[in-house]
Amino acid sequence: MKDLHDVVVHVIQTCAMFAGQSLHFSLAKDMKIPLPAVVNVTPSHSDLGEEDNQDVPPLGQWLSRSGRLEQELKHADGRTNISLVCLRALANVLAILIDNVWDDKDRVCILIQQVLPHLIPLFDLHGIEQMEHVRAASTILSSLSLPKFKYTTKAWKKEAWNHFMKPEFFLMDLDSMTHWRWVISRVVSFDQSVLQDLICKLHSSRR
Repeated sequence: MKDLHDVVVHVIQTCAMFAGQSLHFSLAKDMKIPLPAVVNVTPSHSDLGEEDNQDVPPLGQWLSRSGRLEQELKHADGRTNISLVCLRALANVLAILIDNVWDDKDRVCILIQQVLPHLIPLFDLHGIEQMEHVRAASTILSSLSLPKFKYTTKAWKKEAWNHFMKPEFFLMDLDSMTHWRWVISRVVSFDQSVLQDLICKLHSSRR
């Protein structure tokens, strides 16, 4: 079982590293990487119990696209967009994978905290060319916001709330904000004091 854990950790950390860094560092033009099939393993309404089914964020739009998928995962010069491939892979499987592989929920939270430094900076990118990256990163957080995975909230709530409080938060596109609806709802449900602090700040600013 330890070998399985080590392999999963390595795969997740490698995906997270490429997701965060390949936006800033160009890969060799002769690098040829086959595009992976996009398989939906994210919980759907039919996969969840009655309690979990009350609050399910939408699946990533790329799961229903066929004609545009390969085009989206390519740079203008034909190179594979490694960052987007890795982000979408994490969005598809991260939550359900770590939940199934580890019984130790504290270990799951530690692993998520190791992913966050590669993920959170992506939300500060507001260019058109990075829009799909932000959508995929938002999908990762909304997948962790499912009631089934609410025990992970303590691992990412601080970073998510801090980004929500930035004035630039509302520069992201509507699809990404749709996912953040579930993210913020989960944070507030987990820690109601953050909402109280926000209301106090708004009240003070009007004086």
